[in-house]
Amino acid sequence: SSAASDVYKRQVNMYPNPNMEGTLFFDAWGFYASVHDLSGKVVISQEFISEDKQTLNVNDLSKGSYIVTLTSNKGIFRKTLIIL
Repeated sequence: SSAASDVYKRQVNMYPNPNMEGTLFFDAWGFYASVHDLSGKVVISQEFISEDKQTLNVNDLSKGSYIVTLTSNKGIFRKTLIIL
């Protein structure tokens, strides 16, 4: 991956992770987030286009591991999410 995408990947933080509060926060905007279960099925998706909406409700997810895919004009990045 390019240096620019590496910087972007480091800058988009997702927290708390592991998560047991039911809300996932992002410290960036201008991307589309999709949460996939381990079979690849999309279980949540949301677009973050403005600075004021940076939370994702993960309250309905069962305990376990998920893959969060972040898509923006800077690339596609994947992060692991653990629900406790």
